[in-house]
Amino acid sequence: MRKNISLFVVTLMALSVLSTLGVVDTVAQTTGFSTAPVNLTLNTTEVLPANYYYYYSFSLPNTYPNATFGYYFSVSNTSVSTALMTSTQFKQFNTTGSFSGGYIADQNGTLNFDGMLFTQGVYYLVVYAYQAPAEVEIYLSVNSTIQAVNATQYVGEFETIPADEYMNIVLHYETLGSPFNLTVFGVSNQTVEYTVIDETTQTKVLSSPPVTVTNLSIQPLSYNYTLTNLRQGLYTLIIGNPHNSPAYVYFEYHIYPKYVNPYLNFEFERNGAPTGLAAYGVLNQSGTPTPYLINTSSVLGYANISSILAYNQTAAQQANLPDPYMASLQLNLILGVENSDGSYYVYWPQNVPRFYTDKQLVQLSNNVFNMSGDGAYLSNSSITSPNGVVIEHQNGGVTQYYYGNYLNQPIWSYRLPFAFMLLMNESV
Repeated sequence: MRKNISLFVVTLMALSVLSTLGVVDTVAQTTGFSTAPVNLTLNTTEVLPANYYYYYSFSLPNTYPNATFGYYFSVSNTSVSTALMTSTQFKQFNTTGSFSGGYIADQNGTLNFDGMLFTQGVYYLVVYAYQAPAEVEIYLSVNSTIQAVNATQYVGEFETIPADEYMNIVLHYETLGSPFNLTVFGVSNQTVEYTVIDETTQTKVLSSPPVTVTNLSIQPLSYNYTLTNLRQGLYTLIIGNPHNSPAYVYFEYHIYPKYVNPYLNFEFERNGAPTGLAAYGVLNQSGTPTPYLINTSSVLGYANISSILAYNQTAAQQANLPDPYMASLQLNLILGVENSDGSYYVYWPQNVPRFYTDKQLVQLSNNVFNMSGDGAYLSNSSITSPNGVVIEHQNGGVTQYYYGNYLNQPIWSYRLPFAFMLLMNESV
């Protein structure tokens, strides 16, 4: 019996009849690969006679720069064997009729589940009722949504770890600022081991068994390690490969600090920073940093300038500014946007009066930067205005995208004392 379900080939075969097994090669055909995204889901319940098996065949393309991650589970009323096989492994199984093990993933019981990082190729999910008839619920999900994204508090990377070696990753220095929670997600094409070490005390705060997916559990679905209330300090993530073959790994960690520490200014110490007033969402309550949150759709800034004069020829040349007498007063905010699909984006809008202090002129400009992570971008279709456009900017070899009101930046003269207000308003 043969069924077709979406992009999967579903076949019921009897292990006791090798001639029947032989026809499988004519069913599972290799297809051409492309860079199209992958989003495959199978959810079915099947009844298997004793010594019969189902197999599900699927082809995966090259999805670079994304990676393809999948997981499966089988729930049955009697023990079954569930395995993920390559084409070579399945051909050997199909020819010999022997469920020999040693497959990419291989479990035995009434609840079997696992996941892995897939590379380009053809794969087979096999469920085998080896001792008695079985009613089996089978679920498989494969998608290519994983892409390495980096920011201050989270990091994602693809790495190949050589045989019998390990790699060390020092977590972002955000861990030095405050106590924090940490999640570690990893998926690989063979089992690896994850360790997190507190370098201050030289203690392990995480030590995993060999896994292809970090802490995979089905009810409720979970696939990361979550560590809470870690003390501030320096931490290292270690990923070890205990096998005699290289391991292809995608790992990702997220740091959730208890509060923002404004004294973590390593970059500013080297290069300097603007001077001004800032609210970091932290109160000092009798020496204890206490975070607070204000949700608002509008922010108003007021300034009253009685004297202003600036001059720096060197800084103007380095910043490619047209006038060494320029100075600015900026209202900067962090705008968080949560979409209906649960995705979350962070933007940096700026409302900036620029002063030409030798001419007593002020020019109004505004900018928006998508700071959701590396690779974040803006386009002239995602942000629109009759006064501005999105431009590309190279920063340390990284392309960044800024919106600015470059088409219309009004200029006025001013007289001291000069009082004004800056307003930012968000509406949906």
